[in-house]
Amino acid sequence: MPMDRIARLLVPAILSVAAGAACAQESVIYSFLNPDDASTPKGSLILDGSGNLYGTSYYGYYGDINDATSGTVFEVSPPSAAGGKWTEQVLWSAASNQLRNPVGNVIFDANGNLYGSATGVFELSPPSAAGGTWTETTLTSNEDSLGGLVFDSQGNLYGTSEYFFELSPPSSTGGDWTDQDLFTFDSETTGMAAVGDLIFDSKGNV
Repeated sequence: MPMDRIARLLVPAILSVAAGAACAQESVIYSFLNPDDASTPKGSLILDGSGNLYGTSYYGYYGDINDATSGTVFEVSPPSAAGGKWTEQVLWSAASNQLRNPVGNVIFDANGNLYGSATGVFELSPPSAAGGTWTETTLTSNEDSLGGLVFDSQGNLYGTSEYFFELSPPSSTGGDWTDQDLFTFDSETTGMAAVGDLIFDSKGNV
């Protein structure tokens, strides 16, 4: 399955429905209550091919919940044996001089890089060796994004802030992404503060 079509799941719990069951059964697989945990997850989750879940938290570590100038991207991994505990790892933590307060989902590209939105749009590149540090690249700081992102078939990113915007990838490696505002939410007739994830239909509408 292509990485940009990975199944989306809901925070904070996964609902499983047995065939023919009259109602859903909820099972909390992880609670963000440890001092080193991400705090206040807000967006949906994505799943990789190994069963790991990825998401964002609006604030930083649970032990530092009053630090509003932060936020994280985290990974929650399944147990190695049935009945074991899921484990959480913070892949990236924002600082006061960086992007902060991520919201919405993150998404993968075909190379395993993660993209997300905060007080700008960012890319996280995985480490070259297991256990290494993910590398953050700010694609634009012009959009105070409020929701998740989506790729089109050409590799352009779309998201929402006070605008509906498009980010087009550079023509050469290391170049700048091009930011274009496609639609303005004017608060009076078209609403404001659009939040949530975006999807395409078969005709290319978002």
